[in-house]
Amino acid sequence: MLTKENLLSVISFVSGLPENAIRSQNRARGLVLCRHAYYFIARQNMGLKLAEIGEVFGADHTTVIHSCQTVKDLMDTDSIFRENVMELTQKVQLAAM
Repeated sequence: MLTKENLLSVISFVSGLPENAIRSQNRARGLVLCRHAYYFIARQNMGLKLAEIGEVFGADHTTVIHSCQTVKDLMDTDSIFRENVMELTQKVQLAAM
């Protein structure tokens, strides 16, 4: 079963970035995109409330909404980003089995 912690572990593993760096408030693009991807995948696959998703990073529901919209917009305009998110989603779903 997919949990919030499992999702973070998979994203950390795939991205090659440590979990504590992804959890940090650092605004480096790679870390921000990992957090955005976490929010997006959690919202699509876990059935959690927005506030529950944001708890992992100390974010509120509006941050989760904004991040999910950012991912959708990037997926519409950047095919490489879209492929990366889709691949990450597949790996998360496999890890949940």
